[in-house]
Amino acid sequence: SQFRAGLPFFLISYIIMIGMIYGKKIVLRSIPIFAFLLILSYLIVTLTKKEQVVEGLKFEDWLEIVSEPNRFLSMGKFSIYGSTLDMYNQYPQTLIIGTGPGNFLSRANNAFSYEMLVKTKGVGPIISQLFGINYPYFSDLHMKFVYNRIIPEAVLGTFQLSNPYTSYLSAITEVGIFGGLAIIFIYIFIIRKSFYYLRIIRNKNPRFVPLSVALIGGATYLFQLAFLENYWEQARVTLPVWLLFWAVKTVAYTENEDMVVDGKALQTEDQ
Repeated sequence: SQFRAGLPFFLISYIIMIGMIYGKKIVLRSIPIFAFLLILSYLIVTLTKKEQVVEGLKFEDWLEIVSEPNRFLSMGKFSIYGSTLDMYNQYPQTLIIGTGPGNFLSRANNAFSYEMLVKTKGVGPIISQLFGINYPYFSDLHMKFVYNRIIPEAVLGTFQLSNPYTSYLSAITEVGIFGGLAIIFIYIFIIRKSFYYLRIIRNKNPRFVPLSVALIGGATYLFQLAFLENYWEQARVTLPVWLLFWAVKTVAYTENEDMVVDGKALQTEDQ
């Protein structure tokens, strides 16, 4: 279900990677292919819509999203931005100082509220066992601007498009505009640096170009996925990208390594 909701982001990152490796011309030539595959997918979904196997995939929901975009703007993933503006209007201080950690849209908020309410998934059962907490916690601001306004609805076989959680607003709403923007700019910084490192590696260590392009794909995909969920707060999602960032940076700022035998430098075959 997460793959279906993040499919457009995956395709964007994949196209960027193709462009970085093979050039813009290949991307432009690939557009007709992607268009053909899109039309083919539409025909398959339309012709087999009655089949339970295909219907269960819920890919046909993308057709509804494209044909009626206004309908989906009312879903939690989009309406939460309006709710946040309403909160800032009624409580201006939250724009600067936020609502406090764990009080509005963060991963911690979800863990101590909804996951404690259900206790069948996530860390709810662990929190209950470790801390003896057997009841969910909902802050007043969350109840007023999130819980009472967002209606869960399955789209593309998942609730990700209707749930309000997103890394874009998580830090901004809980620690204030300055702290939140600082976190967003960190991930923008990663993307900018990944393109910068690619230019360096092309000239110094071209054999590592695929590794550098992988960083570009991972960084752009991670930045987009933040729209769907609090992925920036999950180490299993962010840690691989940060490790890849460290590896690519090391390669970019390391001279071409020669093989050293008995104190004498021998050039590698690539050189």
